[in-house]
Amino acid sequence: MLEIARAKADAAGADIRWFEAMGDELDAIDALQQCDKIVSSLVLHQCSMEVKQAIAAQMFRLLKPGGTLFIADYGEQRSLLMRMLFRQIQLLDGFEYTEPNAKGCVPEILADAGFQAVEEVRIIPTPTGSISIYRARR
Repeated sequence: MLEIARAKADAAGADIRWFEAMGDELDAIDALQQCDKIVSSLVLHQCSMEVKQAIAAQMFRLLKPGGTLFIADYGEQRSLLMRMLFRQIQLLDGFEYTEPNAKGCVPEILADAGFQAVEEVRIIPTPTGSISIYRARR
């Protein structure tokens, strides 16, 4: 995924510094201190509640005041169809990790971490359930 992202950024002429790390273990990357923006894609649904909370706390800590967080992940599965489709993901990634997302835990986790203006800005139906786009500010 990083190779694809790098290629797209290069093609667009974007100057981006890339780092690969687990979201709850970012202290070791000094260059990440005081970011303007943080993006997370399809990570939280694969984590225990404790790790979801730790990742949110790290993202809050790493964003500078006024910085913006964007998350694309499985969110609340609002319809019977999306709930049934999401069962595929739950069978692969485990019900314990995925069920909180299916019940809509992400906004509360972000608010508890200190984020302001937490909002679900878009819901995208997919063949594996609905993916929500969240935005929040530090």
